[in-house]
Amino acid sequence: MVDKLYPASVLGGAYYIRAQERGLDRSQSFLYSVLLSTLYEYGTEAFFEQPSYQDLIVTPVVGSLIGRYLFTPIRQSIRAQPGELGWTSKTILFLTDPLGVINAQVDRMLGVKTDVNLQFGPMVSQQRKSVSESAHYRQPAT
Repeated sequence: MVDKLYPASVLGGAYYIRAQERGLDRSQSFLYSVLLSTLYEYGTEAFFEQPSYQDLIVTPVVGSLIGRYLFTPIRQSIRAQPGELGWTSKTILFLTDPLGVINAQVDRMLGVKTDVNLQFGPMVSQQRKSVSESAHYRQPAT
């Protein structure tokens, strides 16, 4: 159990960091880690073994703690370094957020610039908002 606990928790920490990098707060990042862990357990890993409570609970809970209290301070200290990052710093950034690094490299290779914004609540476009604000209501002719 302990041999499986560590890698799974580190992956949960990477999920947490990915959510943080996308602008989510602590509780949203935790829920993101829970969601990705659950999807992995019932998706990819379900072909090889039955999902366990350890994987469904420990991975996101311990992983979020690892992400918050271990990965976040390490990443902040690396980013605070002046000048060009060395290979060890880049490796640590990769190990703590592999999905983010891979995504950035693919975007760079394809020449794509992405901007992800997460908004919780009703979506109202500026165009629709300006039309509804300027609309005049008429009373029907009697």
